[in-house]
Amino acid sequence: GGYSLDGVQSHSQTQNEQTLIILVLEGEGGIGSLDKILSIEDIQNKLDVIYIGAYDLSQALGFPGQVDHLKVTEHLEVCIKKIRDKGIAAGGYVAKNRKDMKWMYNIGMQFITLLPDCTVVFHAFEALYKDFRDVNSEGVSGL
Repeated sequence: GGYSLDGVQSHSQTQNEQTLIILVLEGEGGIGSLDKILSIEDIQNKLDVIYIGAYDLSQALGFPGQVDHLKVTEHLEVCIKKIRDKGIAAGGYVAKNRKDMKWMYNIGMQFITLLPDCTVVFHAFEALYKDFRDVNSEGVSGL
């Protein structure tokens, strides 16, 4: 923001233009209220994204943690279609790999979430640790 009073108005305006309003629906109540939420007058001008919590959806459907279960993905696809049909961007899954990203894109998700940065860093260090452990277990030759 420049940390001064000069340009405060333009900074605020820019930030407001770049801010997304995202509704995250989690749990059986939230997911079960999708149709009611989508019936709100002028909803497409009030929200930028509706994100369905896939893990919560799996719990609500009786398949806790099984976000790849056919019943979960089918239900998620129906939700995504409803959201998109209202002119709102849709999301609802955390892509773990390229296959997930392609599936998300193909079912119409426009808000694609990726693994959190801490998970990416963890996996990178985990791979390095395994390499170090393997080299260490082989011993040092030539000494």
